[in-house]
Amino acid sequence: MKTVIKFLTLSIFLFFQNQNIQAQVFVGGDAAYFLTSIVNQNNYGSQEMDYEFTGNPSFGLSIGYAGFNKHHVQTGVRLLKLGQKYTSESNNNSFEKKVELNYIIIPLSYKMIFGDTEINSYATRAFFSVGGYVSFLNRAETTWTLDGKDVSFIDFHSSQNPSGDIFNLAQLAGGSDLEDGKDHFESVDFGVTLSLGVRTFLTEGLALNLELLGGYGLGDLNAEKWRLENSTGIYEASNNAFGGVQLGLHYYFGL
Repeated sequence: MKTVIKFLTLSIFLFFQNQNIQAQVFVGGDAAYFLTSIVNQNNYGSQEMDYEFTGNPSFGLSIGYAGFNKHHVQTGVRLLKLGQKYTSESNNNSFEKKVELNYIIIPLSYKMIFGDTEINSYATRAFFSVGGYVSFLNRAETTWTLDGKDVSFIDFHSSQNPSGDIFNLAQLAGGSDLEDGKDHFESVDFGVTLSLGVRTFLTEGLALNLELLGGYGLGDLNAEKWRLENSTGIYEASNNAFGGVQLGLHYYFGL
């Protein structure tokens, strides 16, 4: 295996040398605004509520490698708030549930720049990227609101679903309310991303990226003990989803 790795590494190096093309490393920052959602809500035995999309900013640092000034491999670290807001009307009451999930995300993506991208070519170019990420839950908070007033987890569900198994929910929660909002959710999630955008150079080596970026979580957000059937006796995994506009400012070394 080591021999194969050495051979591939040497082959890639010789290929770049033969093409007389310089590779670049780049670093920078990114800021975004995403609409977020949780697909397939888990309402713990009660009926499904209406979805309301929420929007949150996101910030991150990026580092990457660009070969041919065309093929980019990029990683970094990002702070991202995901979640969902739900509302419903039943039993002459109004219900609102707001889930906020704060993640530290490590992304990894491949980006291809379209058009002529020879070294020292600073023209505005379109690009697309595809990638994945792993995310670590830093903070989670769920707000339960009944008729405009914040209530406990148990009071919310006993009012929304009086015939539900409230005793079981109270046992799972360890009391009348959850001591830690993270108890509901898995601590690690992973997913895929896709983007389409444009890159333009502001000065020699300094590039501005504007893109439409979306992501979808592949893991079930719900902690195992909270994977409860809904009011129709069906359980479906809950998944993170987000999409919006991202602006990045990256500096290329050796361009």
